[in-house]
Amino acid sequence: MRPGTTYFAIFLFNLLAITTAYQYYDPCRQTGTDFNGGDGLPKIDPPITEEECVNKCLEEPLCTAVTHVNPNPDQYGSGLEGCYLKAGSSWTENSGVFEANMVSVDISCIRNKLWCTLPASSDNSQYTVNGVAQGDGINVAYGTAFTLLCDQGYNTVQTCTSDLATSDIFNECYGKLSIGLDYSSTSSGDFTVDITQANSNLAVNNIANDMSRYKIDGNALWEFYDDVNFNGELLFIARGPIGWTEVDEAHNDKVESVRPSLVWCTLPAPSENSQYTVSGVAKGEGDIVTVGTAITLLCDQGYNTVQTCTSDLATSDIFNECYGEYN
Repeated sequence: MRPGTTYFAIFLFNLLAITTAYQYYDPCRQTGTDFNGGDGLPKIDPPITEEECVNKCLEEPLCTAVTHVNPNPDQYGSGLEGCYLKAGSSWTENSGVFEANMVSVDISCIRNKLWCTLPASSDNSQYTVNGVAQGDGINVAYGTAFTLLCDQGYNTVQTCTSDLATSDIFNECYGKLSIGLDYSSTSSGDFTVDITQANSNLAVNNIANDMSRYKIDGNALWEFYDDVNFNGELLFIARGPIGWTEVDEAHNDKVESVRPSLVWCTLPAPSENSQYTVSGVAKGEGDIVTVGTAITLLCDQGYNTVQTCTSDLATSDIFNECYGEYN
């Protein structure tokens, strides 16, 4: 430390050299900074790594911060090197040439975990923060807004808050499906389950053949099947966002597996005096069909137009005219 002072310090790490050992508390870590003050807890002499220094503080209930001092022979001797444990919050932050090889970590920040960790994004999607692309495992600080750019052409925006900071955030473009055991949350024994990815067997959530209501957060399309592994009959599909909705009586207590559908076609308004059908069932404007489904437009002139929903079509509305264009 500087002669005549009693403050402690932090090592400036080259940011490109930060290892995964530090990533989980990056938002609480300040390089090239000394927390001056907060004395009272013992210093731990080297050899001790920054991560070991942080762990020592986490094990000490009174410890609220650390300053890890690494070698800087042009500024101080080896006797200053080591791990300094801090108590309270009465320190001040000092930065400069003298502190260039020091790292300070706010341990209270780690204990409160005031950040969110971006998990693996879904295929063909990308996180951005302030327009800058981010990868899996990146931490975003408390209060930061982040965007998930989705392959279906819409974005999901969320802000890291104290509620989110206790766990990893959403990682899917299609949002979150919540399913409930009973029609009403006031029913005895009712419970709900949140699902953020394909679930091939709801029995693991103790809700197979027992689902009576659902809701979908985000612009999403989910498929509901009456057998495990998405086999059997596709009972129905639903698109979000939608609040708690009762399952149709014909499908109540029958769903065994669910999955998001990343591609689908939306039926536009049909031409006058015509009607869409899918497998003989009438469909209307705004209804959605999954990829591979054949759609028939029953025309008022006595002929039909048939088209199949494909991934190419799924980016836009499908046909809606019976008689096409005449030149």
